Amino acid sequence: MTLTKVHPEMLVSPGRNLLHNGDMRINQMGTQTGVGTTSDELSACDRFKYSSLSSPSGRLTSSREAATGGVDGHSYWLKTLYTTADASPSSLAAQFINNSLEDGDVQRYLLAADGTLLAHMVSFDVIAHIDGASSITFPAKMGVAVRASGSTERQYVADVIINAADTWERVSVAVPTDSTVDNVANDVGGTYSISFGLYGGSGRKSSTGAWEASGTDVSVAGDNWADASGNYIGITNVKVEVGSTATDFESPVASTELNHCQRYWQSSYDMGVTPGTVTDVGRESFMIVNDGSNQNYFRVNYPVQLRTSSTPDVTIYTASAGTAGKYDNQTDGTEIAITLVEADAKGFTIRPTSGTNQNLGDYITFHWTANERN
Repeated sequence: MTLTKVHPEMLVSPGRNLLHNGDMRINQMGTQTGVGTTSDELSACDRFKYSSLSSPSGRLTSSREAATGGVDGHSYWLKTLYTTADASPSSLAAQFINNSLEDGDVQRYLLAADGTLLAHMVSFDVIAHIDGASSITFPAKMGVAVRASGSTERQYVADVIINAADTWERVSVAVPTDSTVDNVANDVGGTYSISFGLYGGSGRKSSTGAWEASGTDVSVAGDNWADASGNYIGITNVKVEVGSTATDFESPVASTELNHCQRYWQSSYDMGVTPGTVTDVGRESFMIVNDGSNQNYFRVNYPVQLRTSSTPDVTIYTASAGTAGKYDNQTDGTEIAITLVEADAKGFTIRPTSGTNQNLGDYITFHWTANERN
């Protein structure tokens, strides 16, 4: 019997989507306001984040909209609404939406046997709305960037055409093969990502139209979607697949997708509830068992283990007021400052910072979020 070497491209199911939550059904963190200040901010939909570079002045609200969007008219969608305009950005200012693929999937399905990145497609539904003060005209352009930052950092940037305002369209980008060997790492978060350019200064424009040394360009000649308050971009049904043809989007099983998303970010709040919201739904509850001491330790184990064993970002909130860094003593109505003792891939442990208002039998409650960051 003769054994034939199997190449990674032979293992890919036709049309398999390598990007998670492309249909925006999972929205654990709820609406996010005032976005636009850092390089890593949550969006309303899991696995999609916002990056703001070199202090852009545009500010936005991120929301998950009802299932009336997309070309099919039945899809949830991520809405990026500008509330503060930036009509004249500085040269290196930039804002974009980012989604990092699972590194193991990238190595398994996007890399050939010699490490060459295979040709693949990025496709998605998009809608654009402009305010009366905007200078954008249609057809308009929006940048899409693919970034691979393994042993060699690379990027490919292209623009998609949005033909008309306020109309859902299906667009796609054909990403060519890249002969640079071993440009995607494994088991390191965020080494391969897809970005959707919102706007950028002159120094954030790619001029090559080909694979190049990696940067953080947002488009080739994309429009400035932050040029007027009230502008918004909507995307949904995002798909990344091997090959040269974009196939139809198929929604995955919601429970499976939720478990995947929770490997990166999860919380005690109900789905779609913004952290810090005043609510009792989902809060953790404990009883004080060590009278008058700061040695009461409370351990919470996550519903789903986070994807790495590195220390995640854990934030505690009171259920009564949404105060960060404290929990509620329901017995006497006070808020108690907490100390994070430990946090790992499986859960976290907290204790009160001091012994004040800690009496035997007191009933304490709190909410939490855990962010793996990649």
